[in-house]
Amino acid sequence: MGEFSSRCSAFVLAFLPLAASQDAVERVGELFGARRFDLAFEESRAIDDAALRAEWEFQILHEGGDLPGALRAALRGLDGAPAHLRLLHNAVVCSLTLGLGERSVELSQRWGRALESAELSDDERRAQSQVQRRMAHEAEELLDRERAAAQAMGRARATSIALIALASCAVAALAFAPRRRR
Repeated sequence: MGEFSSRCSAFVLAFLPLAASQDAVERVGELFGARRFDLAFEESRAIDDAALRAEWEFQILHEGGDLPGALRAALRGLDGAPAHLRLLHNAVVCSLTLGLGERSVELSQRWGRALESAELSDDERRAQSQVQRRMAHEAEELLDRERAAAQAMGRARATSIALIALASCAVAALAFAPRRRR
C-alpha cells in the first residue's frame, strides 16, 4: 500500500488549491508523511474544502488499512462533488479492492461520464480514460464473478434442499415399512 499512497499523495498534492485552510492542508500532509495517521485525520477536519478534505481522509484511511472507511470518505466527498475525478478514481480503486462488484461498476460508470464532461487536455483525457476503461473492465469482471458465485450458491442450496427432502422420504419410508418376522 505504501507505493500506492505515495503516488496518490503526490497526485493529491499536485492539485491543492490555494484556500484559507492551506495551513491545515500542509499540516495534514506533514503528519501523513510522518505516518501519524491519527493526527493527520484529526487535522483534516480543519480543511474547508469538502472535496479536498475527503481526498485526504481517503488517503489517510487507505494508507492506515481502513478500506471501508476510505471508501466511505470518498463517497462522502462525492455527495458534494459528484463529478470529482480524483474522488471517483479513489472510490473505484477502493471498491475494487474490497471486491464490491456492483458498487465498482456504478462508480466506474460515473467516473466515465465525469471524464466526458471534464475540462482536461487531450493527453490528460486520454490517460485518465485509459485507466477508467481498465478499471471499468475489472469491475465488470468482478460483477460477473459475483453473479456466478451467487448462482452457484443458489444451485447448491437447491441441491441441499432436494437431498434433505429425499433423505426425509427415505427415513419415513423405512419407518412405516412393514417389518418381516423371522
